[in-house]
Amino acid sequence: MLSKPGGWGHEVEDIYSQLANGPKEGAVRAGWVERYLESPITLWCNLHAPTEARDSMTDQMQHIFDIGNAHQDRVNERMYPGGIQKAFTTEDEGFRLSLKIMSQAGLIIKNMPLVCWFSRFGRSP
Repeated sequence: MLSKPGGWGHEVEDIYSQLANGPKEGAVRAGWVERYLESPITLWCNLHAPTEARDSMTDQMQHIFDIGNAHQDRVNERMYPGGIQKAFTTEDEGFRLSLKIMSQAGLIIKNMPLVCWFSRFGRSP
């Protein structure tokens, strides 16, 4: 919750600061719920296994991801035409862009972070 009166009329940086520096416990990504339902152990490993202990991406795995991403793009365009998606290199940057889109009354935001996990956890999970 925003602590200052006036809510969303604040500058994007004020909102960013309040949301990114809030309590860290209990935060969950929507994608984590989906992954947990598919495989609790896979979710746990993705969140906690050291990078060097993880399997590397094979060409076949990359191909499957590419097909899935293309399908997601088609579905998003069909179901949410005119959705706004901006390129970003870090979740921090993407979160700031999401807030900016919202402050400009963007109706549909596609594939953009709605929480800044790096600021909340000190890393990107």
